[in-house]
Amino acid sequence: MGRKPAKVKPKRLPLTLIEQTHKILENLVDTGGYGNNPTEAARIIIAKHIQQLDAENKIRLFEAPKPDTSE
Repeated sequence: MGRKPAKVKPKRLPLTLIEQTHKILENLVDTGGYGNNPTEAARIIIAKHIQQLDAENKIRLFEAPKPDTSE
């Protein structure tokens, strides 16, 4: 099955990694659950870490709207 269409427009983020890091990503792909290639594995890991930081209130994914104070 294909992926569902993205709700937001994706942006490309080219990365340069050392060989050891790339090998780790390849190994994660081989275990399953981390996509079909090292690029997908990196995307999944980054997304999961951002979600974890948000859950720990270390970052805010979405800013609450500021109240209108004009009168």
